[in-house]
Order: sequence, then structure tokens, then C-alpha cells
Amino acid sequence: MKQYTVYETATGRVLQHGSCPDIDFTRQARTGQAVLEGIYGDEEYYVSAGSPTLRPESPITSATLTVSEGVAWELNNIPAGTSARVKGPAFLEGVLNPGTDTITFDVAGTYSVQLSTFPYLDKTLEVTVNAA
Repeated sequence: MKQYTVYETATGRVLQHGSCPDIDFTRQARTGQAVLEGIYGDEEYYVSAGSPTLRPESPITSATLTVSEGVAWELNNIPAGTSARVKGPAFLEGVLNPGTDTITFDVAGTYSVQLSTFPYLDKTLEVTVNAA
């Protein structure tokens, strides 16, 4: 038996992992995919140049985690293609502009902001929005 990890060749994104008889090892990958020996979870790894690589920390930063209602909250160092999912008193999903972007909260409360950009690890920030 061999342990395997299947990944997208274009992005290096890990799709699945498991074990199979040696004879079936190369059959695990479909078109646009490749297989490598070993178990590498998608939350921690991606594949770069055929080698499993730990996903780096997200570079996204914010100077503050507290804002007032109606005041823009600024995020910096945003990689292209970053998606944001905001959960709290209000819900919002969207793709952020690369570099610097803002989110404005109209309702006071605590919000969980999940930021996702592959191959970076997802980052979650908790933002407190005070009544104006």
C-alpha cells in the first residue's frame, strides 16, 4: 500500500489524500492533476514544483481591530484574488482589491472576518464595531 496526495498541477492546491495498492498509485490523478507519495493535508500544504510545501502565513494586516459604525476599516498588503467573508450582526462576502482596501460596517457589534487567498493560510480577524 502507498499513501498518496492528489493536487492540481496548475495551482498546486491539494485535492485529496489517502492510501491505495501500489499498482493503483498513478491512477489516483485525473486530467490536470498529479499524484505524489505521502499524506499532505490541504489546510497546511500545497505543491510547488512537485514538492509538498507548507502554506505561508497571510501577509494581510490592519492597524486596528476596533472602528466606529460607518467608519471604513482598512486592510493592507492584500494579495490579488483575496476573498473576504464577514460574519456578525451583518453578513458580507466579496473579493478585496489588491494592496489596500476597506470594509465599512453600518451596525455595531463584533464581526469575524475570514480572509482567503491561495496558497496563503486563511486568516481570521475579529473586528469590534462601536456605536457611533
